[in-house]
Amino acid sequence: MSSLYPLFLRLAGRRVVVVGGGAVAARKVEELLDAGAQVHVVAPTLAAPIEAALAQGALSVAARPFLDADLDGAWLVIAATDEPSVNREVASAAEARRVFVNAVDDPPNASAYFASIVRRAPFQIAISSSGELPALSRLLREVIEHALPGERWIEAARGLRRRWRADAVPMGERFGELVRALAASPAPAPEAATAPAAGAQVQVLSATGDDVADMARMAAALVRQHHAFDGLRFMLVDEVEKGYAWWFTKCLRDPKSVMLVAEIDGRCVGYTYAVLEDRDWNQLLDAHGAIHDVWVEEPARKHGVARALVTEACARLKAMGAPRVVLHTASKNTRAQRFFGASGFRSTMIEMTREL
Repeated sequence: MSSLYPLFLRLAGRRVVVVGGGAVAARKVEELLDAGAQVHVVAPTLAAPIEAALAQGALSVAARPFLDADLDGAWLVIAATDEPSVNREVASAAEARRVFVNAVDDPPNASAYFASIVRRAPFQIAISSSGELPALSRLLREVIEHALPGERWIEAARGLRRRWRADAVPMGERFGELVRALAASPAPAPEAATAPAAGAQVQVLSATGDDVADMARMAAALVRQHHAFDGLRFMLVDEVEKGYAWWFTKCLRDPKSVMLVAEIDGRCVGYTYAVLEDRDWNQLLDAHGAIHDVWVEEPARKHGVARALVTEACARLKAMGAPRVVLHTASKNTRAQRFFGASGFRSTMIEMTREL
């Protein structure tokens, strides 16, 4: 096989066709929706996550076998079936239309190959074995996650960039100064990011003072994610971990606060912060529970951690007398919107911002 050309695609608003409706197709659908793609699924039967996304209006479906015409207008197609003959049919139709096709676990019928992804905002690193060694790609991803610098380096680089732009420092001088600054204050080695074992049990507990450091670290990651969504709308303050450690310590003493952590094998992998709120005339809200934060560490996602946290938070808010629970999600956080929609929340407000 000739060398591959690595590329990141902007799929927002563009039609992507997924042929297949099983568990593998469901994972691909979730990733495509996260990228903002207009997803169209072609399959006689659908896995539950695809049906849930369909019920929320997040995608379209043709509940039948594949037809060549399904690729009309597509920018990308994914053959996620376990039938090589169907994958070949999809690949042939895609080739005729000059549309790239990924055939899951079927490299001969593919012209595009998905990578194993490492995400640590603002970085996104893709690793590919051209579809030949997916398990090794996953192992390399975990090695790279372990080797990546921690938040201290990222914050130091952001601070330097702000000063460089303000002082008009020439581009040629910046790299050397960055290396010297980081070498003078090396980042601590991050804890290895490992996924929980299959079938690992999630335990949701009331947070204590011993959990504040983990919660503050995860809250800072949540802040940085939102700042990356929209740096004008979502603030990012210096030493955000210290600020959250102070805030969460205070909230632990508030009887109206619900602060929970999720553990797997004794390791904290997520948290949620909620509050029992009084009537709010500005928001036209009667007494209610408000979930302000939900975060799950990347390796522990898709293990039911977020659902366990939200379920327990809602139960505790109800026990405290809340007749309803309200939350907000960033407009670009489509993954969270789908999750909350599948968890029984409905859309009720749209926030809009104008810069002055």
